Amino acid sequence: CGCDALSPPGGGLVAYGTTSRGLRVAGASEGGLALRMDSPSYHQGSIYALAWAPGAPVLASASNDKAVQVTKVRLGEGDALAHAPPAVLSGHTGTVRCLQWVGGAHLAGASLVSAGAGDCAVRLWDAERGVCVSRLSGHGAAVQAAAAAD
Repeated sequence: CGCDALSPPGGGLVAYGTTSRGLRVAGASEGGLALRMDSPSYHQGSIYALAWAPGAPVLASASNDKAVQVTKVRLGEGDALAHAPPAVLSGHTGTVRCLQWVGGAHLAGASLVSAGAGDCAVRLWDAERGVCVSRLSGHGAAVQAAAAAD
């Protein structure tokens, strides 16, 4: 398992990415975790980071395929979950190692996600339009972690 992320409060979901490119989502229950969605080749490379959008069933993922993917997770048949085709946010030239939804920060109503990568840059993405709205460069090494304040 490469990484994991808990869904917003009340969601009861745990998402986890693998080094074999897979994305999985499990539901929490009294008996533990039960696999509810399995996308074995979700990214073209290992998944390094995941983040649920605040208050929404939207999941962002980061990978060594140099992309961020954003998808809406929805209830499928029975108790299974499914996901919409992901929006692929391309532009990094190195492994994307960290990401976070930027709570309370909106540009013209856009949902923003911040991503740091091996290209020594942090990009701020408009997740709805799939475009980079800002780029912070000049770091001397790969960006391994980032945090945003509300």
